Order: sequence, then structure tokens, then C-alpha cells
Amino acid sequence: MVVVLQENMIIVNGKTYTSDEIDLIEIYATMQHVKKSAGAYTFSHNEYYYYIAIDLKEEKTIVLNSLLGQDLDETLKKAFPDTKVKYTYSFFSRLMITENSFSKDRV
Repeated sequence: MVVVLQENMIIVNGKTYTSDEIDLIEIYATMQHVKKSAGAYTFSHNEYYYYIAIDLKEEKTIVLNSLLGQDLDETLKKAFPDTKVKYTYSFFSRLMITENSFSKDRV
């Protein structure tokens, strides 16, 4: 997968999507990642792995994960400042299971 981010634009495998085509950016992450803090009983990977569903208005979803870059969520928010961003909190194990279970067509 090749991903290029520019202001108000994302290119995924050669296909360009602009902010006008994006309905919602939903970030699925643990509370530790969002709050940038960990407790005494937190596994190290809890803070670092997350995935992002970019819902397109054409009923498709682009799914990216933090393996593309640890600060991918912050980079996306800067690239699309006027696009709605929603955080969905989950346990790490649920993140691994649900990433592949989207009902919309995946890009």
C-alpha cells in the first residue's frame, strides 16, 4: 500500500481522494494512545497500535493503521483540518479483531 498525504488530499495506491469526498475520519484506539499516558498495568503495545477508518461519501472506507507511522492520526488531522474526526475507544485485543470487519467496501 502506498499512501501520500497532502493538505486536504490523500492518495492511496494511485487514487486521489479530496476532503470533499470524505465524510468522517474515525480513529479506533486505546484510551492510553489518545491520552498519551499509561498506567502501571498497561501493556506497551496498547499505546502504539491503532487504526483509522476514513469513510468516503461514496460508501467506501479507507483503512489505515499505525504501522504506517506512529503519528498518523495527528498527521491526518492536520491534513484535513475541516473534516470531522471521531475517536472510538477500544481494548487492544478488540482493535486487532475488528479492523477487518467493516461493512462498507474497502479501498
